[in-house]
Amino acid sequence: MAIAGRRTRKWCRSARRAAARERKNRRRLGIEALLGPRSAKYFFRESWEQRPELYRRSCDASILASLPRWRDLSAIFAAAQTPPAQGIVMRDGAASRDYASAAHAWLDGCSLIVNRADCVDEACRRLSVSLRTHLPHAYVQLYATPPHAQAVDAHADDRDVFVVQLEGRKSWVVYAVPPVSFPNNDEQAGKAFALPADFESQAPRAVETTLNRGDVLYVPRGFVHAATCGAEPSLHATVAVATYDWTWAKLCASAAEE
Repeated sequence: MAIAGRRTRKWCRSARRAAARERKNRRRLGIEALLGPRSAKYFFRESWEQRPELYRRSCDASILASLPRWRDLSAIFAAAQTPPAQGIVMRDGAASRDYASAAHAWLDGCSLIVNRADCVDEACRRLSVSLRTHLPHAYVQLYATPPHAQAVDAHADDRDVFVVQLEGRKSWVVYAVPPVSFPNNDEQAGKAFALPADFESQAPRAVETTLNRGDVLYVPRGFVHAATCGAEPSLHATVAVATYDWTWAKLCASAAEE
C-alpha cells in the first residue's frame, strides 16, 4: 500500500508538471496573446477602460517574433504611402514634408509613424485579425523614434491602446486622472485642447516605466500619456481599439451630421 501510494503521488506530480508545461506552451489567442499569464476575463473585469496596466515580457513569443524589426521598417514605410495606410514623418511634434526620404528624416532626428500598418504588413494584419476573438476590431500603428527624441507630445486618445515594444527601449508615463473621462474625438486632451502648462510635472502618475522588447502597456481611453527615448532608438507597435466609434454618442453624432 505504501509503494502504491508513493507511485500515485509521483504520478500526480508528473501529471501536474505536464499540465503546467502544456499551459505554458499553448498559444494564447486574441487579447490574451498580449497579456502573458493574465486571462481575458480578468482583464476585462479589472482593467478594461478603468486603469493602465504594465505587462512585462507578456507578448506571445511567436507573435513577437513575427512582428516588424528595424530591418523591415523602410519597406513598410514605403508601402504605407498608399491609403488607407499612411507613413508620416514627425518633427518637433508635428508632421513634416521637408524631407526627400524617410531615411533623411530619421538621420535628422525625426520620428516615423506608420498608420494602419496592418494594411501593409502581414504580421500586423494577423495580429489585428486575431484580436477579433475578444474585440470587434483593432488596427496597428508603428512608431520609430530616434535617441533622445519624442514622437508626439503628451496627449490622450479617444481609443484604448496596447503598446507592444518591438526594438530598443522607451520610457513611458501614464497619468492617473483623465482630464476628460471617455472622451470623444473633440475631447482628446493634448489634441483637441492644450494641457495645463504644469500638467506633466504636477499631475499624479499611474505608470512610470521603461518598456523593453516584449513588454506591453495598456493605456485606456482618455488617460494622458507621454513617451520618450533615451540613449537608444525605439520601435513599438500600438494596437488601437477604436472604442469611441462603438458608442451611442458616436452613432448619434454621425446620424446628426447626415
